[in-house]
Amino acid sequence: MRDGNRQHSFVNLRVPSDATGSLKLRRTELPAGPSPAEIGEAPGAKFDAGKDASTPRRASSGPTRVLMVAMLFNMPYRVLRCAQASGAEVYVLGDLGARGLRFSRHCRRFVLSSCTIHGGRDGDLALEINCLVRDLGITMVMPGDALSTRALIASRDLIEAPCFPLPSLDQFDVLNNKWAFAQLCEELGVLYPATCLLPDAATLAQEIAMGRLRCPLVAKPLSRS
Repeated sequence: MRDGNRQHSFVNLRVPSDATGSLKLRRTELPAGPSPAEIGEAPGAKFDAGKDASTPRRASSGPTRVLMVAMLFNMPYRVLRCAQASGAEVYVLGDLGARGLRFSRHCRRFVLSSCTIHGGRDGDLALEINCLVRDLGITMVMPGDALSTRALIASRDLIEAPCFPLPSLDQFDVLNNKWAFAQLCEELGVLYPATCLLPDAATLAQEIAMGRLRCPLVAKPLSRS
């Protein structure tokens, strides 16, 4: 929200469906960040590669061939654009929610997965990936969204190609949970919007009606947008 020429970040309210808890609220005014146009579509930073770093790479005289695993459209599309802008040929193994990527000129080929990408260890998904690695000469496998990231972390010891550097499952689960991430920021002394945890939407409405929470605020489930 803009106030004159300044932009403020306000309270983020995280509302899970199955958790309770509380944290003392504090309001922190943060400086305005850069706009998407200013930062472009740079891919996010990743972590250690684990097994992936020691996996032999396939020799190739042509462009790097990347297989992106995805179950959604919006975020994977940005990842697709970034990977293709690096000079790689990008193939997509996608769930039903990622089907729209097949229309992108940045997608070399789209393969509809017979598996449901659920974020857990999946031998069948790993088998699909390995078949495409061999058939297409894939040099690297990378995720396009949160659940595909978690699925690759959980199954990467089954995958016969290097994976894009990824965190451990424990690290990912902390970073992908808004409440756990807020607590990590608190522990590290990193500024973040004032955050509290409520059990459901009805409690949120009651807190606003009682004046204990004031708008503007953002209410989100713990691991969803």
